[in-house]
Amino acid sequence: MSKEKTLVKKTGQKIVEDNMGGAKLKMKPKHKRCHGSLSGTVQKIFSEATTESMGSTFQAIIISFQLKQKFGKDPCEVLIDDPKAFYNGLREVSGDGADVVLSLVGALLSKRYGVNRSAEEFLALFTRGDSRSKHELKEIFGRVADQPRERERERAMQTTSDCLWLTSLKSPTM
Repeated sequence: MSKEKTLVKKTGQKIVEDNMGGAKLKMKPKHKRCHGSLSGTVQKIFSEATTESMGSTFQAIIISFQLKQKFGKDPCEVLIDDPKAFYNGLREVSGDGADVVLSLVGALLSKRYGVNRSAEEFLALFTRGDSRSKHELKEIFGRVADQPRERERERAMQTTSDCLWLTSLKSPTM
């Protein structure tokens, strides 16, 4: 068996090519857990934040692959369960780049998703390691995860409203 196949079997991960020619790591969750969608949101946010400035392979190799090897589970779940441990692991594999990555994520959350935190405040949520910071991070990623659902509800309500408005415009039949 090839080394790559052995690694895929052992870790449940596979590196595939994305549509822009870069590498992307596919994670297969071993257990369905309560924060599966939250974990997916975290992975999406980190990918969005790092791809533009560091390339698509950064998220795949550093965050998904190396941290998965270090923690023995999905690093996004570690981030949700223990942000300080995630931060320490990220610093271990990327040095001072950890602060840059988390600042990029914080800036993206503020700019694209309306999270009312500066990049520095977001970074501090990881470095403090207290329960309040952990709760705030879960709340931030939870709000981002809920945004598509809220937009879908708003669209459905607008469609219903438009239909009612159009119905009211019909002229009475004679």
